[in-house]
Amino acid sequence: MSLFDYFSAAAVPPDTTGKTLVVGEPAVLSAAEDFLKRLEARFGPSVLGLVGDGLYNGQRPTVELPERYRAGAKRLRRLQPPRVIMLGRASERFELAAEAPCPAYWVNATDPRSAQAGCRRIMVAGEPQSRAIPGARLTGDPLLALETLPEAAMPDELCERFREFRNRGYWISYFAATGEGEEALAYGVFFELARQRQGLLVLAPRDPDRYEPVYRESLRYHLPTNRHGRLMTSYVPHQTRVYYVEDTQVMNRLYGCVDFVVAGATLDERARHAPDLITPMAYGRPVIVGPAHRRHPAVESALAARVVLYADHTDALVEACRLLANDPGRRESLAREAHSWLQQQVGAADRVLQLIE
Repeated sequence: MSLFDYFSAAAVPPDTTGKTLVVGEPAVLSAAEDFLKRLEARFGPSVLGLVGDGLYNGQRPTVELPERYRAGAKRLRRLQPPRVIMLGRASERFELAAEAPCPAYWVNATDPRSAQAGCRRIMVAGEPQSRAIPGARLTGDPLLALETLPEAAMPDELCERFREFRNRGYWISYFAATGEGEEALAYGVFFELARQRQGLLVLAPRDPDRYEPVYRESLRYHLPTNRHGRLMTSYVPHQTRVYYVEDTQVMNRLYGCVDFVVAGATLDERARHAPDLITPMAYGRPVIVGPAHRRHPAVESALAARVVLYADHTDALVEACRLLANDPGRRESLAREAHSWLQQQVGAADRVLQLIE
């Protein structure tokens, strides 16, 4: 250890002292902008304490809190914050909360060890965490920024289009708001499921610029396909295998017509838009997520609460889809648990802020 390392371990950037310190992993802090704005509206300017790997892509002042040379603890004392807020997993840096020279709060706690860190209050997003962490308050996840639930339209004539599929006992899957690299997975899963029992793949790319290219690429699969915008009849012919959607006004309404949803932007890291788990849950549909963008607040919270099925590779995705295609009871129970969890998230930011002093 050099003298330079020793003396610089406690150094902090100018104009970062005396402010609320929010400690978290860069990806979590990047997705927490709405919560940070509300926090600052109540307590004034904040500073972000970065722990773990990754890059913070926001514009707020940051301080790295590394473990080496106990630099994190030294900088924490140098910052003299009036309060420390540990956010999410926070790379399990329990010592930062324990050594904070001010009240510490843990928001979206996930580990029972947070109960031993001396926090004034511990807040969790879901019931599994509230049962696992002694003394935790079930507040919901403030990063979801849910003030009300999305309006879920009642099934209408759109769902009537699939009457023939229902009458024949076919399953209807929905790969919703897919991004780059995800449609090929959807077709692969469909082929595997169709080996056992016939069904329908509803496919809706999110980006309008990709509608035509994705459709042209799909022609090589040689599947009977109906494009929503070009279907002139009142129902989808039962020999259809793919219902291809190119209308943003229709995408959400289709949630009410399907058996289960595979959330786009969770299957491939090249999909750059934010996953939407909230809308299908509001429609009462069970949701499957893949391994991409796990640090997105909605994905991380839903996984921690166990209200979605998780598939970390292609075979697991096939099995998750097969389970929901063949088991109506599992579909109903998962959708019911997800909707109950979703209701718990409404107003979470207000509840969390009321518990921070």
